[in-house]
Amino acid sequence: MPTLTLQPDEAASVDAWVVSSDSATNYNDSDLKLEKHATGNAQKHIFMKFDVSSIPAAAVLLSATLSLWQYSGTGTKPDMRLSWATSSFGETTVTYASQPSLSTASDFSKDAVSGEMQIDCLALVQDWVDGTKTNHGFRIGGGGSSGTSSTWIFRSSNYGTAGERPKLEIVYTVEATYVVEADWNKDGDYDDTGEDITARVFEAEFGMGRVSGSQLESRSMPGYLRLTVDNQSGDYSPFNTGGPLGTNVKPGRPIRIRATAPTTDILWTGKIRTILPVAAPGGNQAVEITGVGPLGALAQREVRTKIGAAGHPSALIEDIKTGAAFIDHLAEIGSSSQAATIDGGQTTMKTFYAKSGTKLLAALRELEATESGFIREGRDGKIYFEDRHHRLKSPHQTIQARWLDGASSAASSCAVAISPVRVKSGGHLDPLQHIYNIFEAEVTKYQSETSTASSCAVLWTSGEDGAGGDAPSIEAGLSREFWVKFPNEESSGDAIGVNAWRTPVAPTHFTARSAADGTGTNHNADITVSVVKYADAMKITLTNNAAVTVFICGPTPTTTGMEARGKRVKIKGDSIRVAKDDATSRSDYGERSWPHPGNFIPDSGEALSWANSNLAVYKDPIAIAKVTLDAQYDTEVLEEVLTRDISERIRLRLNSTKAEGTQMGIDEDFFIERVDHRITDGGKRHLATYELSPAKQFSDFWVIGKSALGTNTRLAY
Repeated sequence: MPTLTLQPDEAASVDAWVVSSDSATNYNDSDLKLEKHATGNAQKHIFMKFDVSSIPAAAVLLSATLSLWQYSGTGTKPDMRLSWATSSFGETTVTYASQPSLSTASDFSKDAVSGEMQIDCLALVQDWVDGTKTNHGFRIGGGGSSGTSSTWIFRSSNYGTAGERPKLEIVYTVEATYVVEADWNKDGDYDDTGEDITARVFEAEFGMGRVSGSQLESRSMPGYLRLTVDNQSGDYSPFNTGGPLGTNVKPGRPIRIRATAPTTDILWTGKIRTILPVAAPGGNQAVEITGVGPLGALAQREVRTKIGAAGHPSALIEDIKTGAAFIDHLAEIGSSSQAATIDGGQTTMKTFYAKSGTKLLAALRELEATESGFIREGRDGKIYFEDRHHRLKSPHQTIQARWLDGASSAASSCAVAISPVRVKSGGHLDPLQHIYNIFEAEVTKYQSETSTASSCAVLWTSGEDGAGGDAPSIEAGLSREFWVKFPNEESSGDAIGVNAWRTPVAPTHFTARSAADGTGTNHNADITVSVVKYADAMKITLTNNAAVTVFICGPTPTTTGMEARGKRVKIKGDSIRVAKDDATSRSDYGERSWPHPGNFIPDSGEALSWANSNLAVYKDPIAIAKVTLDAQYDTEVLEEVLTRDISERIRLRLNSTKAEGTQMGIDEDFFIERVDHRITDGGKRHLATYELSPAKQFSDFWVIGKSALGTNTRLAY
């Protein structure tokens, strides 16, 4: 916990004593005298003031202890009274006659000691910090007028030995106001009864970002949430349908954590994953509520690459930016509302598709890999796609904060007008495991058949046909769906999909007959066709407008089944391998290779640029760091913990003297890649741990039209 120790010397102190028998005299010497007075005796009082303005306004004090050093005294144990001054006084001018107005704070009694005496001032100092009382200082005086006289003499701030001067030691914590909310009825807000569960939460853990601080090796994983929640009432038991939340206590409900003071920020948003009973502090009945970030939902959804429809590519072989393909896939499952910021992308792919059955997150990962970009979650529950130039542009070229260790760290070489934030702990992660000196990429080219629409190849034929007497039927007035897949069992090994499907028409691709063997009345005119086309599939919906059941056969109804035609996409030639290595790094650290994970690199030129760019960064050790901030250290740290986000740029200095801190030799800019929060003790303890990647290696590139000339020196692709 932060501790403020105030033990000023003569120049910085405000302390004096006064006596009733000499009411016009000010005593500002090396002593402070206190007298418990009997009737008729002189009264001696001590006046003191400490400057507590450095304590954050949001601080909650845990203790405030005044220490006085007694070195002489006479008589019995005195009763004392601590009173706070309601008007100001001067150290060299206060007298018994001119003493300030007072209000009693507390009475107390202390045994005679030789040395340090401690007096509890917690309530009074908390009022000063809160602003409910103005800090005019306080008076220590006798607590009554009966009994025998006693005089105690203490050292003042004028005394030569620093350790015996008056001291005020304050231990405090800086607290935020947190709100934990669950949208139990899924109505899009958190305003309903029982949806604010803050008062029931014992502790919370949540986080998001990359698996580690390495931009090359790790991707952002779905964020996580763990809450321990008081469940004595049984409100959060999923099978307690008679509770106030009814049947709404179930997975999939939106949940979020936010702060309302000292800043207003959403900290985490996602969906409830599980609600399970657990043991809680004190043996209380509780549940653990776990949550998952928005990427978790994308990992469950399947996607296909739609082609030929409005808002989608017109063909599989078509130039498309990675950002446009990203939006296209989100729209495919109706999740475009989850997109917060989608960069356009720097890579123009010549083709891109997701096979039927591919999970949406896996499809988006292909785009991330091809672009060398970054998919991440926002604290608002939305999805962000950053292309590889994202951090080369504003605001990522300017640091947002300074995180420093040691009491003297404000002298950082970083010349920006941002107050420094104290780091609780931190250091390097092992730099050797992040060295790579061989970068390899494989480029695969694709081509489409050039046949005209009228001569498209047959890509699929139904196995149910007139020849077998089992042609599929459609009852009068109803519709039936047929899913066509390509490549399929009959396809060549180099086929990957369809550039353009031809919409089926009768009698070219199918016929409709009144008998399952393809004979009987021709009902071609009674069939309407609708299709949805994908890169490797087509959904054909046939509607029977006849008054009788019809059977769907092929172009030759008694011998063939329905057909689907289109232009095949095949692999063109052999794959092109591109590789770059650094001989010096291989000699120093051994061979360490990294393959390009993308499957849709447009050409070997871009593959070579990727290899050169990454080799320049990773052939030598880089400083990947991990630091922890204690939010309760002061208001600046607390606000930093509540506001700082993934991808923001900060200056980290872990380079103080051995006596001050970590002495790690770090003094440079970093990007935030991951953050993990742990809030305990009813919100009184909040630690945030960050994993950081070096900014220099990823921001000293020079990109035409994007980078600051003269400050960025290496060419990026």
